[in-house]
Amino acid sequence: MIESSDLRMTRIPLNHGASHMPALGFGTLIPDAAVTITATRDALEAGFRHFDCAERYGNEREVGTALQAGLAAEGSSAKTFLLPQSRVHSTRKTT
Repeated sequence: MIESSDLRMTRIPLNHGASHMPALGFGTLIPDAAVTITATRDALEAGFRHFDCAERYGNEREVGTALQAGLAAEGSSAKTFLLPQSRVHSTRKTT
């Protein structure tokens, strides 16, 4: 584990050993669309790089809008700095 006095910067090694993930994530289950955008962008600006998302929250557009705007303002890209986490609770059948 890469520890830091700031929990947002503490990282946990992944099992394959090639990378680390942030120990603390920001939860995006926020019922109001405008608040979701504001809170997600504020979390990004505060240093969060792990966002806990789920399809069942129904706010993918709002979270994506906030992350895209926030990263553009920083001059960053999602591939480099974000670790999205999604729990798939879908009844869709795949073949």
